[in-house]
Amino acid sequence: MDGSDAPWQLVILHHPPYSSSLLRGENEALQWPFARWGASAIFAGHEHFYESIRYDGLPQFTVGIGGRSPFHRFGLPMETSEVRYNQEHGAMHFTGAG
Repeated sequence: MDGSDAPWQLVILHHPPYSSSLLRGENEALQWPFARWGASAIFAGHEHFYESIRYDGLPQFTVGIGGRSPFHRFGLPMETSEVRYNQEHGAMHFTGAG
């Protein structure tokens, strides 16, 4: 990410680094210093729900039920959880920055 002049520095991962999933939870192997590296946001899937977390000032979006059954349940919300949803299929709509 360093040296790029792109307006958005997006990180795309299969597994979310941070998650309040009851089944999997956080993935410490993916908790890298993305903010320090200049990332704008993290997008992940794999969990079968939607969740928005802000960690280290960086938004992370788990977009996991665009077309798959919403069968994963949440545990307790993370302190940094902003939005959590696991009821139906759908999509996320993003507006503005930060």
